Amino acid sequence: MKRITGFWLMCLFLFTFTNVKAQYGQMMTPEMWKGMHEMMNYSDNNSIKTEWSGSSNQYAHIVSVNQIPQALIEFVKTNFDKNITIRKARLQNNNVYELDLSNGNEITFHSSGDWHHIDGEGKYLSESLLKLMPSSVMDYVKKNYSNAKIKELSKCSEGWEVEISTPKVNDETLMFYPNGTFMKIEEE
Repeated sequence: MKRITGFWLMCLFLFTFTNVKAQYGQMMTPEMWKGMHEMMNYSDNNSIKTEWSGSSNQYAHIVSVNQIPQALIEFVKTNFDKNITIRKARLQNNNVYELDLSNGNEITFHSSGDWHHIDGEGKYLSESLLKLMPSSVMDYVKKNYSNAKIKELSKCSEGWEVEISTPKVNDETLMFYPNGTFMKIEEE
C-alpha cells in the first residue's frame, strides 16, 4: 500500500481546500472528503487505482493499455497521427472508457465501443477528427462562424454538439440533429 505522509497530506489538504473553495465557493462536502481519502489509499496490485473523473463526475479505475478493448485502440490509430499514444485510460462503473492521449485530447467511449465525446482540452481538434461528423455540420460552422475552430465534439442519439471558438466568440456550443441540420445554440 502506498500512503501519503503527514507533510504531503497537509499540502494536499491545503491545495484541495483552496481550489474547492475558489472553484465552488463552498467547503468540501462529505463525498469530496471520501473521494480524497480513497485517492490517498490505493493498491498498486495489477495497476488498479481509483481517481475522480471530472468529465463524468464519478470515480473511475485507471486501467493499463492492454486492458483497453482493441476497437478503442484502433479508433486512436485510425483517427490520430501515428505518434499519438494513449497516456492514461480510465474505466468508469458503467463500462465507459475515457482515454487521455499524448496530444492532450480526451476521448470518451460508450460501453458499446462507439466514441461519444472528443475534447481537445483547450486545443483545437484536428481535421481528421472533424471528418467524423456529418459534412453539413462543418458546412454550417464555416458559413456562419468564419475562422471558427472546434474544441469539442459530441455525438449521441439526439444529435451532435460542437463547441467552437472564434476571435469574436470565445466559446459557443452548437447543437445539431443527427442528420447534421442545425438545431440551436446551447444556452449556458
